[in-house]
Amino acid sequence: MDQHNDNNALRQSIQELERKIEEKDQLLRQQESESRQQLDRETALRIQKEGELAAYIQTKEQQDWKKWEKNEAEKEEIRKSHAIETALRQERDEALCQVQNINKQHELERCQERGAQAEKERGEMYNKVCEMKQKIYDAETEIAALQKKTEKTSEEKRGAFRQRDEALKKADSLRKERHEGVRQLQSSSMLEFFVQCQTSLSSKLVSDPDPFQRNPKKATQMVNRFKPLKLHRFHGCEQEQRAIFDKLCNVFTPDLLVFTRLITVIENGERIESITSEKGLEMFLWAHVEGYAKQVFWELPSADKNSTVCEMYGQITVIHYARNLDESIGMTASPGEDSGAATTSVQAQDPVPGSADPKKKAKKDKVSKPDGLYVCTKPGKGRGRNILLFPIEIKPGYAVSRQLIALLKATDTFGEAKLGQPPQPGMHLLWGALMQIYDYMVRSLSSYGMLTTGEVIIFLYIDWSSDATTLYYHVAVPGEPADGTTGAPHDLKEAAFRSAVGQYVTFVLMTMRKCHDMNRKQREGVRAKLTKGDLLPTATKANTGTQTKDSDTNQ
Repeated sequence: MDQHNDNNALRQSIQELERKIEEKDQLLRQQESESRQQLDRETALRIQKEGELAAYIQTKEQQDWKKWEKNEAEKEEIRKSHAIETALRQERDEALCQVQNINKQHELERCQERGAQAEKERGEMYNKVCEMKQKIYDAETEIAALQKKTEKTSEEKRGAFRQRDEALKKADSLRKERHEGVRQLQSSSMLEFFVQCQTSLSSKLVSDPDPFQRNPKKATQMVNRFKPLKLHRFHGCEQEQRAIFDKLCNVFTPDLLVFTRLITVIENGERIESITSEKGLEMFLWAHVEGYAKQVFWELPSADKNSTVCEMYGQITVIHYARNLDESIGMTASPGEDSGAATTSVQAQDPVPGSADPKKKAKKDKVSKPDGLYVCTKPGKGRGRNILLFPIEIKPGYAVSRQLIALLKATDTFGEAKLGQPPQPGMHLLWGALMQIYDYMVRSLSSYGMLTTGEVIIFLYIDWSSDATTLYYHVAVPGEPADGTTGAPHDLKEAAFRSAVGQYVTFVLMTMRKCHDMNRKQREGVRAKLTKGDLLPTATKANTGTQTKDSDTNQ
């Protein structure tokens, strides 16, 4: 029984194995069929792609062949065009050669004609020369005969000629002396007048031999005054002055004699003693520079009817002030007819916004008057008649000397030495003078100002519309050339322009031209934003610092 069960189990196992083997065979046959189908599909796809590639290559070859045929056709056309062009060029060259040959033939014929004409003229000229030589020979023969006749009287004639020449020289010398005397007794022209003023008066100004050794305490202490922040050159000032001077020369021509006699200028210069004091310098400049300049302003309206130089609204004059450091006086514009009108006022200056109480600072804020105000006084009565041109300040030679001017440079730190450089002795005098005139210009709302020692003139300018904290300056040394070399200019017109009177006149007329270009409210607004400052001599600064330290220690 057990044997029979084992056989059944074995039979079933064999049947099961056979069934699995048959399933495996079916699976392998199925996979082989699928692989064969996949291979057939890939083969068909590869054959299709190869057919498409062959068709594309054939199409491309056909296109390339057509392009090659087209290029060959174009090349053939180009070769034909080149051949035609070459033929035309050859025909043109041949035509040009023929034209040149014809022109050469014509030119040769004309040259031959001119040569024949010249030969004919030369023959005629030769005949004339022969005739002229014969005439000259006959004339020389006659002259020789006359010379023989006049040999006896030649010595007497030479003596007479010598006497005549001496008499003519004496007469010419007397004529020149008479002309010079008459010229000096008559009124003078503008150029001669300016030059003679410079020649006769400039020697009266005594230069300080050592301006750096003067007592610095003599300098004005600038306390709580308007102070510029920058100092730049006034470019264009001289060009404007020269343009005005050229127009003056066109108006006051050399034959227009309306100015003081030269002999009078010479006599005035001889009566003046050398100037060694500040008061004497002021009186000298008012009388002999500004006074002579007034003659131009008086004569200009009648000589310049069309106002080509400048439109004269009235009489240009100077309001003089005696120096009084104890009187507080400000410069304000009056509410007259003209927006540019200005007069002096004894009222205190309006306080600057943001500053301390004016009553507490009354002692510090005392403002001295300028030495003078250039104004144009209009006819009539009432306020607003004086149109302000500019303030003027006069300083002695040690404050604004030529040595200090040579050290003056444009800077963005006014009143301070450049970084790394020691302060120059005496420069605080010049800084103080510049700050003082700047303060006058700001208080009077003026665009221009003048600082002078007689020997040196500094013209100043404030640009209210751009930057009122910058003070622009232009230095003029009357009687010297523009390049700064010593010696007077040789040209009469240039010497007249470089004279002190010429510089005064041209600058005043330049300010007169622009005196109405003033927006008073705008300038007052700008001035209200400006800050005040101090500028003390070095010794004063040191003492002030010491006192401050002592007070701090005591506290």
